[in-house]
Amino acid sequence: MLLGLALAALVAAVLIALVGYGGPGTPLTIVGFAAGLFVIGSSLLEPLSSWRRGQVLPRAALGMAIAHLGVGVFTIGVTGVVSYKVERDVSLAPGQTASIAGYDFKYLSSQPVAGPNYQALEARVAISRGGEPVTELATQKRVYRVQTNPMTHAGIAVGWSRDLFVALGDDLGAGKWSMRLQYKPLVRLIWLGALIAAFGGLVSMLDRRYRARRTAAAPALAAQAPGKAG
Repeated sequence: MLLGLALAALVAAVLIALVGYGGPGTPLTIVGFAAGLFVIGSSLLEPLSSWRRGQVLPRAALGMAIAHLGVGVFTIGVTGVVSYKVERDVSLAPGQTASIAGYDFKYLSSQPVAGPNYQALEARVAISRGGEPVTELATQKRVYRVQTNPMTHAGIAVGWSRDLFVALGDDLGAGKWSMRLQYKPLVRLIWLGALIAAFGGLVSMLDRRYRARRTAAAPALAAQAPGKAG
């Protein structure tokens, strides 16, 4: 059973890398995807087996299965980010476009804005893919009143399969600004996996057997305690 599951996870890992991202990445990419898929599949074996037998899985065992499921999801997310993330520093003037990972980032315009405790220059960037609009992001270069050092506020487009980042850099003159563009696939799975694992730990803690042990231990400890002198 586990050997077949491992082989299926390996095949699925290769397909994810080749079909989903157009390349196998490094050998560790396949290992990471396969390990995550194997952990997810193996975590489901005991719950599914109990369900088929019509049995109720103890909460401790169910929580452990959920936690392992979260670890598998987390592993896939980390593998995707490390293997296929793209970062690029570009120089753009309004109307110019730069591309990463199949996404086109077009610098639209910039204008000064005032915040509650800062002054900023805000740049608008339109993102498209294959000619179809995806989203529009705003990124700011801020100077807070309590300090003079400029700080960058990045624009982020969140998605289940990827996150897109735009960060405004320095004024290069002649209307051009430096910008950092980032593409991070599967980064949402990192946070989702951690939440699933934490939920699994909570489910395990709610197992009534643990509460029964604490209740039974209390009278035993009281009986062992020395009596007070009369």
